[in-house]
This record gives sequence, structure tokens and C-alpha cells, in this order.
Amino acid sequence: MINDCLYDDFLGMDDFLKDQTWISLLNTLSWTLSVPIVHKLQGIHWSTAYISFSLLLYMSAGMFVHMFKGVKLKALYKVMMILNMLYFFSLFIYYYDVDLFLYIEVMLGLFHALYGPLLRISYELHVINKYEDKTFEMFKYIEQFSGSLGGVLGYGLVGSVSMFLDMPGTIKVFMFMMLIMLISQQYNWHKHFKNIG
Repeated sequence: MINDCLYDDFLGMDDFLKDQTWISLLNTLSWTLSVPIVHKLQGIHWSTAYISFSLLLYMSAGMFVHMFKGVKLKALYKVMMILNMLYFFSLFIYYYDVDLFLYIEVMLGLFHALYGPLLRISYELHVINKYEDKTFEMFKYIEQFSGSLGGVLGYGLVGSVSMFLDMPGTIKVFMFMMLIMLISQQYNWHKHFKNIG
């Protein structure tokens, strides 16, 4: 019953909100593939102290988000696409030097930890200003469902794939999903975000 209601609400949304929903699902699915992979690699190659230090850096990034208040949604979306492309290309480094890949992953993760909240705030302000309260509320419920579904599919996929493939093979699956995500973000940029003021 609840899912039918969400599905009906989804069908009633405009193209912008529908596109954000399925692209968000792809983003979540892709990124949840990376979490177990990176954590396993860090556990193998790094000490607990170093892992804790990298997590401390990620958590401290939120203390600096306010310094970038007022950055436009269009610019933030562009930064996201660039960082995601850099992350995709950094995956090739895994095949040459795992430690170097992990250091690059932490550096890119720090940038993600800074721009991510900024993008989320700016994005939600855009949706709040463009749509009625009821539409925003409905969209947030659909977005939560979509994010959970993407996470379940992503973690399930990486768990299943890792039972049959070694780490390099699992990374290739992640790279394939990242490529699909990058294509969907380009589509989203050209259809919606390129012309946002």
C-alpha cells in the first residue's frame, strides 16, 4: 500500500524531480559499492590509527562547510561531476599501487565531505523555493525510499560480486557502475542544472 502510494506520487512529479529520483538511486547504488571495498583495503593496508585519522579528517570537514555558504547550486553540481570523474580515474591507480589509490581516495573523500553538505543544502533550497510544501514533502519521502533502495542494491551487489570475483574484479564492477553514474550526471547537467540560475 505504502509503495503503491509512493509510486503514484512519483508518477505525479515533474521531469526534474523524477530525474533527481532515479539519478539519486544510481548515485547511491554506485557509492555504496565503494564503501566495503575501500574499508577492506584500508583494513589490509593501513593501521587502525591511520584509518581513524582519515575518518577524523572526514568528520572535521563539516566544521568548515559554513565558510562556503552562498556557493550556487550550478557551481556545486559542476564540482560534484569533476570530483566524481577524478574518483573514477583514480580507480585505475588501484591496479598499479593500492596504497597510492587509498591516499588519493582519502583526499577526494575530504573534498566530497566539504562539497556534499553544500550541494545538499543548496539543492534542497532550490526544491523548497521551486515547489509547494506538499510536493517537497512527498519528494523527500520518495527520495528516502530511493536512497534506501540504492543502498540495499549497492551493498547487496558488492557482497554478491565479491563472493565470485577477487578484489580487482570487484573494482571493475564498481568502475562500471561509476561510469553509468557519470553518464547519468552528464544527462542531468545538460537537461536540468546547466540552466539553473
